[in-house]
Amino acid sequence: MSILDALNDVKKENFDPNKGKVTSDLQLPAGKYNVSLQEVNHSVWQKSGTDYIRFTMQVINGKYAGRQEFITPTLAPKTASGKDMPSFVLAQSIKTIAVIGAMVGCQVPDSVFQKADTNVTDAYEDLANLFQDYLGKTMIMNLKLSANKKDPDRPYRNYSFEKMEQPKEASVDDKEDPFKGNAGSEVQINDDDLPF
Repeated sequence: MSILDALNDVKKENFDPNKGKVTSDLQLPAGKYNVSLQEVNHSVWQKSGTDYIRFTMQVINGKYAGRQEFITPTLAPKTASGKDMPSFVLAQSIKTIAVIGAMVGCQVPDSVFQKADTNVTDAYEDLANLFQDYLGKTMIMNLKLSANKKDPDRPYRNYSFEKMEQPKEASVDDKEDPFKGNAGSEVQINDDDLPF
């Protein structure tokens, strides 16, 4: 992308420098995306001190290639205010995790969800570890937005997924390997040999 392309994109956004807002909303718009499972991590929100599990999906082609979508389901039995987490929220989160697993070929055991009932931290850690072997796997993500009456500027993000054919690993035989038989070099390089 050239600087002129970037300038044209800024113009299309109806950017107004008088409003003083530099950053724009970088969230993906509603649509269908080919994505890879980029990262699954367990961490703690700084403000509330509560644990979370995050699935990072990266768009792999098209206009939004390289952009990421962060999916943060919850298995916490209590809300930040100490109330019971609504059962529909927990059910939606279990389904989300299980579906993402199924799309990449990872069977998520019930024991992880059962553990979350008494120790959500360990459950999130187990999930993060479980998905490590599936990073880079691809799927189709359908993103739909729906109105949020409490906060109209932040619509609900609803997901569905479809399986997609996984990229093939390149196979290189010994005849094609340019480094076959290269034992390295006898030359030793130390810091004094470097020009910087």
